[in-house]
Amino acid sequence: MVVCAVVLIVSVWLPSLNARSSVEQTLARLEAAMPAETSGQVGEDPAASLDAQGHPVMSALQIDDESYIGIIRIPSLDLALPVQSGWSEAALEKTPCRYMGSILDGSLIIVGGDYPDQFGQLENLRVGDEVTFSDANGRAYGCRVTRIDNPTEVDSSYLVSGDWDLSIYAYLDSIDRYVVARCSLA
Repeated sequence: MVVCAVVLIVSVWLPSLNARSSVEQTLARLEAAMPAETSGQVGEDPAASLDAQGHPVMSALQIDDESYIGIIRIPSLDLALPVQSGWSEAALEKTPCRYMGSILDGSLIIVGGDYPDQFGQLENLRVGDEVTFSDANGRAYGCRVTRIDNPTEVDSSYLVSGDWDLSIYAYLDSIDRYVVARCSLA
C-alpha cells in the first residue's frame, strides 16, 4: 500500500514539477531576450498594424515553437509568467495566453489555467493589488486591480465590456466560478 501511495504521489508531483521547471526556463529565456524595461503608456505605438478585431498588433518573441507577447507579474500571488500570443487549450496547459485585445490600446485580456503555478490562486487577488504586464519590447505597464467579479459564465462580450486596460481571468474548479480581475493603469 505504501508503494502505491508513493507511485501515486510521484505520478502527480513529477509532471507538475517538470511543467514548473519548463515555465521557469521559458520565463528566463524570455526575460533575456527582452530589452531593458521602460515605462509603457497606452497608445504610444500608433504605427502598429491592426489585428482582425481592430486592436494594435503586439510584438512577440519566439521561444522554441511558441510565440510570447510578454510577461505578467502579480507580486501579491508571487507570480511571474510568460504570456503566449494566442490561446488554445493546449497552450493554457503551459502558460497564460492572450485571449484578445492589446495592451497598446488598453484592451488586453489574458486567460490562465487553474493550476497552482498559474492562475489557480487568482481568487486570492484583491482590489488594489499590483499587476504588471511587460511587453516583448520591454515596456512595463503597471496596473492596479480595480474590480474583481466571480461570474458562473463568461463570453467575449462580457470580457470586453467596461473600460479596463487589462483583464485577467480563469475558471477555478475550487470555487466553481470564474475569477475576472479588471485592472487600470496605475
